[in-house]
Amino acid sequence: MVVVYDTGRQVLDDGAKIRDFCGYWEILKRHQGELSLAGVDFSSLPMDQSGDSFDKAYYKEADINLKVIRETGDRLKDAAVGAAEQRALIAETKKLDQSLQGDAADAAQKKYEFTDEQLKANLQKLTNAQEAVQGVDDNLYFGLNKKQDEYTAAITLMIEGIIQNNPTDFENRLSTGAAVIKAGDTGSSGASPQLYAWHGSPGVNWPARQVKDDLQTTVIGAFATAIAAFNDANKSMDEFVTINYATLREALNIGAENTDVPAGFDGITEAELQQIFPTLPPDKVKEYVPQINAAMAAAGLNTPERQAAFLATCAVESGELKFMHELRSTQSANEMYGPEYAGVTFTWDTPRDADTPPNSSNPYPYTNASGQLGNTQPGDGDRFRGRGPFQLTGRSNYRRAGEALGIDLENNPELAADPATGFRIATWYYNNHSTPDGRSMNEAIDQGDFEAVTRAVNGGLTGYAERKKYFDRAVDVLSR
Repeated sequence: MVVVYDTGRQVLDDGAKIRDFCGYWEILKRHQGELSLAGVDFSSLPMDQSGDSFDKAYYKEADINLKVIRETGDRLKDAAVGAAEQRALIAETKKLDQSLQGDAADAAQKKYEFTDEQLKANLQKLTNAQEAVQGVDDNLYFGLNKKQDEYTAAITLMIEGIIQNNPTDFENRLSTGAAVIKAGDTGSSGASPQLYAWHGSPGVNWPARQVKDDLQTTVIGAFATAIAAFNDANKSMDEFVTINYATLREALNIGAENTDVPAGFDGITEAELQQIFPTLPPDKVKEYVPQINAAMAAAGLNTPERQAAFLATCAVESGELKFMHELRSTQSANEMYGPEYAGVTFTWDTPRDADTPPNSSNPYPYTNASGQLGNTQPGDGDRFRGRGPFQLTGRSNYRRAGEALGIDLENNPELAADPATGFRIATWYYNNHSTPDGRSMNEAIDQGDFEAVTRAVNGGLTGYAERKKYFDRAVDVLSR
């Protein structure tokens, strides 16, 4: 039976082992302290990351809507069939006995011929678009399946091929290994030697040096190899999505990325962006600078202060542009909003404002009962989650942005996470939203009122201290 997948998540879920990896990773993190004291080197591993961060990276493309892309291709195909039928009707009309003579008949004949030429051209465009969209659907499925295969192969090799422990035995292996190394050579002698539970109890009587080498090479090395495979798969998928979304934009006449800026516009440099967003990878800095400058030029951001306000908003909304879609979070209300909200649980049923981050580890934490942000259908909260540099959120906002930019964001919400489209949305948002007292954002910032800009974007002052930190840093860098 042929299985048809509707979303990226369904493809990635099929046989996924990422949560197995995350479980082993958390076990390793629990024993990092004692193993480090025993001399095991963790420098090859990103120990600051949680298992949840690997899970998020794996499911980055979960929101790709293969069904919508597939249905768009079907609609284009139907339109092409309709155009072909109209051409056939015109051809049959031409064969009819022309009993009428004169100017009216000649005009009607010319109109038929003109209409036929138009239909011929449109038919070719529709056919090309349908083939391109179908190709994107096939390519994205292939890319998602390839990513799933590469992750699964790396995890299977790590757990079953190299480590060869179930979770309980793995935990015991790490704890007994640390104890053997700590005991030193004396631990392997005597009537009751310290045993290393290499592959289950009771263990082996190995010298401390051999145990340390095994943990370093077999355990740490296995994780490093798997993570390197993850990074390669993630990079490959990022490039694959960028290429295919560009094809999709062209096929649907959304328009190519525009990075032109007016002559004399003083934009941001790569070095400046790296100073302002120090955690943004250099390759992304290079990619985003032209798009940021085009967005800022279109929004009239021609002073250091105006540009700083825009960049500070991007920094907080999208984690220094590293996250073009809203991450699910397990943060407490106290962590997100301060001690005055300790013990309070916010859900998407009752959002505090458009920027409220999710407070749930549930795979689909968003609800729609209140109809907030124009969300009216089951799943709308998750479907229209925050995306792009400004984290566009809610069905109604997707609809308005799409109508303004000529992009069907309501049926293709994942396009908002594409950087080229996301920066266009950010420009639209900046130009079409005012402060609570009716000023444009540029007017407010020219008057030194960054707080008003924050309210215009955020609906309140959530995260204001962090925004102000980025604003001050950006003003300093851009004013030099």
